[in-house]
Order: sequence, then structure tokens, then C-alpha cells
Amino acid sequence: MRIRELRAMKSGRNNTYAVVLPVIGGCLLFGLSLGIRMNYGILLNAYADRASLPYDRISLAVAVGELVYGITQPLFGMAAIRRSNGFVLKRGFFCWLRDSYLPHGSGRRRFWC
Repeated sequence: MRIRELRAMKSGRNNTYAVVLPVIGGCLLFGLSLGIRMNYGILLNAYADRASLPYDRISLAVAVGELVYGITQPLFGMAAIRRSNGFVLKRGFFCWLRDSYLPHGSGRRRFWC
């Protein structure tokens, strides 16, 4: 290391960037995900009208979905640590693909995609 880099590390300038940049990135990520979740609340009446279901049933479905997301997030995090990030991303993509394009109620029941 150079003498200037050592002096900068001692002064705390590099340490400030090492803390501030991840915090700003985390805030941006949180803001984006929160914005997506808040759209559920804005569009809840439209979902209820479109599906011809009562408001409470639609809100219960959204609440259960958020609960499932919150419960499974640590499980997929552990799977990513144990296997790899790519494994979890591929697994999620194929689950999404299967649920998007295969007809529902085809008689096959799988609990892990």
C-alpha cells in the first residue's frame, strides 16, 4: 500500500465510503420493493371489482402471499448458501415458468416445483 492510502485509511475517508455506499444502495432497494408492495393497496379495490370478490377476501389473499414471501425468504437464502445463488435463481425461474404456462389443475401435485 502507498503511504497516501494508509493515511487516508487512518483518517477515515475510505471508511466513510465503505459505509455510506451500501446504506444508499440498501435504501434504494428498499424503496423500490416498498413501492411495488404499496401498489397492492392502491389497486386492491380494482382487484376486488375485477374478480367480483369481496374486498376482505382479496386483502386476505394479498396478506397470505406477503406472509409466505416473508417465511420462504430465509429458506431460499439458506438454500443459496448451501448450494449456490444460481441454483436458487434457476429454481425460482422454472417455478415461475411452470406456473405461468402450464394449465392449473392438471392433476399433478408438487410441493417443491
